[in-house]
Amino acid sequence: MFDALSNRRRRYALHYLGQRAGESVAVSSLSGQVAAWENDKPVGSLTRPERKRVHTALQQFHLPKLDDHGFVDYDVRRGRVELGAAATELDVYPAVAAEREFPWGPYYAALSSIGGLVLLGHWIGAFPAVVPFEGSLAPILAAMLVSALIQTWSGRRA
Repeated sequence: MFDALSNRRRRYALHYLGQRAGESVAVSSLSGQVAAWENDKPVGSLTRPERKRVHTALQQFHLPKLDDHGFVDYDVRRGRVELGAAATELDVYPAVAAEREFPWGPYYAALSSIGGLVLLGHWIGAFPAVVPFEGSLAPILAAMLVSALIQTWSGRRA
């Protein structure tokens, strides 16, 4: 059971279906909303590849797995899905709704900007000669490496 709920995409799907309890939903509608949540943008702003990637994964892997555990009733022929009996015993909806990812893009942009400013400072001679070039960039490079490792590790857990 926990294996079925360990994936963020499946939790998003259950959250969406939980908002429409008792309704049969088209997989295309479900995949559009899940893709929007994953990409942090409105459904109407999604690109075709963003939507297709989620649709294919839900259709071929995630929905059958949730169906096997009874969390959803997935009708492959009709391309429709609804919340299953086992999902009514769960309280994953508030946890999924409150879940927010760390904004890695802006974080890396800020680190890169700081690195660029350090490079510019060395280039125009703003730093004293006692601060070596390598010594000023080493902490920034170390921060990027540690950040990348944390992001990779946390992505595998989700």
